Amino acid sequence: MKTKPEVKFRVFEDRTAVNDLGSTAGSLLAILKAWDIGKIEDKETVHFCGLIGHPDLGTTAFIPRQSSTGNAEVDKEIAAYTMRALSRFGAEVSQREFESDGEAGNPNLLSVVKKLAEDFRQFGIFSERERIRTRNSGKIDWGRTLSRVVATPGSGGRPVFLDLRTSRSRSETNANLSQIQAAVMREILAMHGWWLSVGRGRDVELRSVPLPPSRRAKWEGQLSRILPTLYSARSLFLAEHLKYYLSHTRASSSGTFVFGLTDFHSVWEAMLRETLKRPPEDTGRNWTRELPKPTYNLANGSRPEARQQGMIPDIILEGRDHYTIIDAKYYAATSSATAPGWPDIAKQQFYELGMRSVVGTTPEIESIFVFPGRNSEGPLHSVAMRDSSGRKVASFPEIRCAYADVATVLIAYIKRTSDLAIGSPLSASDLDSDSDSDSDDAERPARL
Repeated sequence: MKTKPEVKFRVFEDRTAVNDLGSTAGSLLAILKAWDIGKIEDKETVHFCGLIGHPDLGTTAFIPRQSSTGNAEVDKEIAAYTMRALSRFGAEVSQREFESDGEAGNPNLLSVVKKLAEDFRQFGIFSERERIRTRNSGKIDWGRTLSRVVATPGSGGRPVFLDLRTSRSRSETNANLSQIQAAVMREILAMHGWWLSVGRGRDVELRSVPLPPSRRAKWEGQLSRILPTLYSARSLFLAEHLKYYLSHTRASSSGTFVFGLTDFHSVWEAMLRETLKRPPEDTGRNWTRELPKPTYNLANGSRPEARQQGMIPDIILEGRDHYTIIDAKYYAATSSATAPGWPDIAKQQFYELGMRSVVGTTPEIESIFVFPGRNSEGPLHSVAMRDSSGRKVASFPEIRCAYADVATVLIAYIKRTSDLAIGSPLSASDLDSDSDSDSDDAERPARL
């Protein structure tokens, strides 16, 4: 019996050097260039976090920097969590135009993929139930029976109807919507089944639905035409999400697809903001509004603010008598050469000076750069201002350097938990846990 060829699967880190991509470097770079993603024209490294699908190359996943373990099975697991984290991030910023701020990519498309998979897992192939007229089979339709059938006298003179008019319900799955859903789900499971939770037993149902008779390029138009005729919440959901998927996955001539994000720094910041444990006293103050802003004093006495926005710290944790200003930095941070430079350092120190003007001199204020790291470890300890003789200048705030384990943050973000402390290491039980507090992520990807 002819065996099905094994699907190729590779995992690289974001910011992998082009020379380290091996024999597939040329093909991967060509794909990223065609999709205008990855900053490959002026960089020696690939700036991309997501996945690339190619009919011959298979699937190539790019996971966040400093997250690879060197173990192929665990790295594929981390890749699955990366896709789920990107899908959550994409759902929460679905209205954002990434191209406008240099963050080219389509993480919102991954959220659509996940929603379509969850709908299929829960409800299966869409079917419209209709009632068809029958005879002597199903629910009796007394109106039709009395008007069309002559009764036969029975015992005691009671009428007996020997030919009943009936009706029964039937599920119709051959409609355009059902066929397109089935075709798209075959495509999604082939490309994304390794990180999605669809559940067993749906394969037979999927294969039972015939493919649409038209070409893929026409499916989006067909959905547009049937949309005005739909009324149920699920049919509208499917038509709209299938349309979005089809419009954003028009494969190139080589049949490639790209899902992901050029710059992961926005995701890193969002994940830390959502998962770090906040003190009980934290009131969620709007610090951007409270912190001082630069203004110009004009000759006419007015004081307009500077054109650029004021201080916008990434994260501030508020305790009873302690404040922590956190700047989420998606840097390698393996040396001073790969760490934040003067603008980021000065900005962070300025945040602390601004905080002092709001909370006074009594509370303790700590300023921290948080980098991605393996097992929450890294070489940088702190950054401080020193004079020409090497003595620390006390008037400038010191900034502590900390590392957050990437896999730990990914898992917490997916599970929607917020109990991570800076420096929390990943334990083996985190990767093996089947629990998931997010109802949208009730099932975890199959063990890889």
